[in-house]
Amino acid sequence: MEPVTFSFGARLGLVFIIESALLSVISTSVMLGYVIYNAFKNMYHPPPIGHRRFHFVRSALDYFFLSLLFWDFILALGAVLNIRWVHQAGITTGSFCTAQGVLKQIGAVGVAFSSAAIAIYTFLVIFARWQIPNTRWLPLTITGLITLFLILLPIIGSRINTDPPYYGPSTYWCWISPNYGSERVGLEYGLIWFISALSIALYVPLFFVLRGNLQVDYQQRVGSSGRKMKISWKSIRSGGGDSHQGDDKKESTTIAKQMLAYPIAYNGLSRPEAQRTPWHPNGPLSQVSSIPPQAW
Repeated sequence: MEPVTFSFGARLGLVFIIESALLSVISTSVMLGYVIYNAFKNMYHPPPIGHRRFHFVRSALDYFFLSLLFWDFILALGAVLNIRWVHQAGITTGSFCTAQGVLKQIGAVGVAFSSAAIAIYTFLVIFARWQIPNTRWLPLTITGLITLFLILLPIIGSRINTDPPYYGPSTYWCWISPNYGSERVGLEYGLIWFISALSIALYVPLFFVLRGNLQVDYQQRVGSSGRKMKISWKSIRSGGGDSHQGDDKKESTTIAKQMLAYPIAYNGLSRPEAQRTPWHPNGPLSQVSSIPPQAW
């Protein structure tokens, strides 16, 4: 695979991407570091008897959120590595390029899987009203399986696809080589598309449940351990009613709107990356010219 070079405009655009990635790296590092600091503080310097310990991780959602932070840190770190391409005005293949490709792939997929875990868990608790055991082993098992999959993802991909190299120049950074369009779709694009659709499918009914429009009732089946679900629609009118009920309704509506904002934000941030079809002849890679071999 031949090296590629960038124009001044491309390098300037990468600088903005690097700055945004650095902000993400710093913010996620601060939050993760704060959690780790308090964990060690509780372990080696516990508070006096009668004082409450600090526990950031209280439920399964907290574990999934930490997983989301970690993989977002990995994804942002992969973008920060663009500093080298800006410095040398182009991309060269090698171990550095491979490292960036790995970080960007597992980071993006890790963020997607963590987002899916949050969406599914929230839906099961609020909509399906599942009595999920309050134990740390369930979220640790799920996050562990996600981590194991992401570790095996680049290992298997690079071992199976060796000629040309599995990771190489792609657009303005290193990622899965353009020769492996099916792998791009199946191992990242398709996952992001699927989880984006899943988030919308799960969060939209949750919005109406918290708002009070959608009434979900469960009745025990006669002679069976299963439950029968009954869904009904209720129109919400503004004004009137008890003031306390009105405040509770406003708070629920606010929470519902915030919950609905999450999949909108995730789709808005992930869609531009996922819409870059890898086999398009007029894609961004076609705008990057090859450097003559004698220039290297």
